[in-house]
Parts: sequence; structure tokens; C-alpha cells
Amino acid sequence: MFLSLAILISIVVSQKIDEVLKTYEEKVKAKTQELENLNKSLENKITQELEKNREKEQLLVQKSKFIALGEMISNIAHQWRQPLSELSSILMYIKFKHSINKLDDKTMQIKSEEADKVLDYMSHTIDDFRNFFMPKKEKEEFFLYKAIDSVMTIVSSSLKSDKINLEINLDKNIKLNTYLNEYEQVILNILKNAKDALIEKNIKNPSIKITAYEEKEYVVLFIEDNAGGITVEPKGKIFEPYFTTKDSSNGTGIGLYMSKIIIDKNMKGKLRVRNTKDGAKFGIHVPKSL
Repeated sequence: MFLSLAILISIVVSQKIDEVLKTYEEKVKAKTQELENLNKSLENKITQELEKNREKEQLLVQKSKFIALGEMISNIAHQWRQPLSELSSILMYIKFKHSINKLDDKTMQIKSEEADKVLDYMSHTIDDFRNFFMPKKEKEEFFLYKAIDSVMTIVSSSLKSDKINLEINLDKNIKLNTYLNEYEQVILNILKNAKDALIEKNIKNPSIKITAYEEKEYVVLFIEDNAGGITVEPKGKIFEPYFTTKDSSNGTGIGLYMSKIIIDKNMKGKLRVRNTKDGAKFGIHVPKSL
């Protein structure tokens, strides 16, 4: 009697356990399906966000190129101002001599040679700017001071016109093996940022100092100004896209962001900034060889 009752209870309990297990299994399957659906949804969202970010980055790159083109035209104008004045003087002299019937062959030859030299200089200026902005995908070995010289070709005239003193102290033996054009673009961006800060704050005796040294694996280039420093906190905010302390007509907030991308992402280096007692000091840490 008791044995039969025990067997009956065992069967009932077993059936209940099976029902509970089936119910649990169904719930697990349902939750698993929910998690799989959620995972797919998250993957799709991540893919979409990555695509959006890529599109945004491409737009920033394109905008940066247009800005660089505008700055290039402005700098060419600075570079050409003096030779155009010289060319104008040569033509005026030739016209004057011709008006008084004193334009002999020797004078014409001398003045033609002078004009040719000026035109040759202007042509080289265009070549320098074109080579500077021509994109190159391959790494190359170069001396640091030559990269600085190339940047100076672009920016020196505008610095002089704004009476900004530039001090360069470099070891001519320092070499790098990386993306030359991108490296030069970063230097140009930081110099422009320093120049704009000096002008905006109307600094007396404005100056920019460029120095460098070698570590075991890195070359560190410093660009320092005396414009009073960065007032925003945290200072790294200046590397965010579209962040600028300038008014809309003078600032876009792209240059330093693109510089950060180039150094940190493309060159596996570090772009940092800190304040000194006089102004801001940017440090460009780049591996000697990628």
C-alpha cells in the first residue's frame, strides 16, 4: 500500500519536475533569443555609429583640406607681396627709360634678367606650396630641421608681417622615419594656432620658440608661445572637434583635432599641451620609426 503510494507520488513529482524543467527550458530559450536579438541590434547600432563616425571624420578631413587651401593662398599672397613690388619697380623703370628715349639694349637686358629672377622666385614659391600640400601615403626618412625649413617657407612671411619673433633651436642630426607631409601639417597647424593667439591677445613682443630633443625611441618637438596659456579646463578639450576659443570668423576647431588624429592615431605618437609661465607649450612625441 505504502509502496504503491510512494511510487505514485514519485511519478507525480517526476512529471511536475519535467514540466518545471520544460517551462524553464522554454524561458531560457526565449531569453537566449532575446539576447541574440539584442546582440544583433547592438552590432547593427555599433556598425551604424562607426559608419557615422567615419563619415564625420571624412567630412572633417575635407573641411581641413579646404581650410588649408585657403591658408595656403593667404600665405602665397604674403610670399609674393615683395617680389610683386620688385617686379612693379622694374616695369616702372623700363617705362620711364622708354618715355625719355633712354631705353638702350644693355639696360633692357639687365632689367629683363632682374625680372626673370623675380619670376623664377615666384614660380619656386608655388612649387614649394604644391609639394607641401601634396598627399603622400608612404613613410620616408628625413632630417627634422628640413621639415621645419619646409614649414617656414609657408609661414615665415606671415609671421614677419605680424612682427612675431621666431626662435628655432634644433640639432641638425635628428632624423625621423614617418609621414613627412602629415608631420609638417601638424607643425603648421600648431604654429598657426600660436600666431592667432598672439594676435588675438595683442601680446607685446610676441614670440614663438621651437626646440627638439631625442629620446631612446621618440623624437620630441616643442612649440612654445608667450600668449598667456590655455584657459579652458581640462586642457585636452582644445583637441576636440569644432572646439575653439576664437570667434566664428577666425576659428573652426578642426586644426588641433586633426593634428591629434595624425599624431596619436596615424603615427602612434602623442600630442600634448601644457601651460608655462608665459604661454602654451605643445609637445609632439613621434616614434623615430614606425
